[in-house]
Amino acid sequence: MPDQVDFHAIADELRQIADMGSTYSRDSYDLERFNRTRQLSARLVALIERRASAEVLEEYTDRFDHLSPLVGGDAVVVHEGRILLVRRRDDGLWAMPGGLVEVGETVAEAATRELWEETGVRAKPSRWLGAWDSRRVGTRSRMQFIHMVMLMDEIDTAGMVESTNETAAVAFHDARRLPPLSHGHAVIVPQVLDMLNKATEGLPLNPWFDR
Repeated sequence: MPDQVDFHAIADELRQIADMGSTYSRDSYDLERFNRTRQLSARLVALIERRASAEVLEEYTDRFDHLSPLVGGDAVVVHEGRILLVRRRDDGLWAMPGGLVEVGETVAEAATRELWEETGVRAKPSRWLGAWDSRRVGTRSRMQFIHMVMLMDEIDTAGMVESTNETAAVAFHDARRLPPLSHGHAVIVPQVLDMLNKATEGLPLNPWFDR
């Protein structure tokens, strides 16, 4: 029924698409389309709240640079003592598959999506392992970033690829001989593996969080 549709959620997703596109696109035609998408989102909110579109659009502009920490979903895929990592194109170092949570997604959904997009591997989240603050682990990010790390299960590697447009390489690595890890992941990955090793020894697997 129409009265059950969350129009605010639709408008917010359109705004997020416009903001992300405007941030990363360099094509003038695409930038124009993203600007139009932002305007349509503001128009939708204005219709819902019976306000002026210009007023809503001004609020969007004020919030363009996020005023709260960014949240990302990282996927931990371990198989036969090896962990799945991707080689990043920006710094040439290795990291867990993952990325920003998009509007309308849960952290688990984001980790699942990013895992497939970056590696071609499909899996299901089975457990939340913790939240790591970028400021504490040395992540190179202009904004404060929260790594929400999910342990994945029911792993299907049939579609696994060697690289994607987002990753320079995709590979399983021996957990005892890790490759050079990207900032932030250099702290998180060994800590996650240590948590999992202790769990196999019967110790409780308590989620990590910065205190």
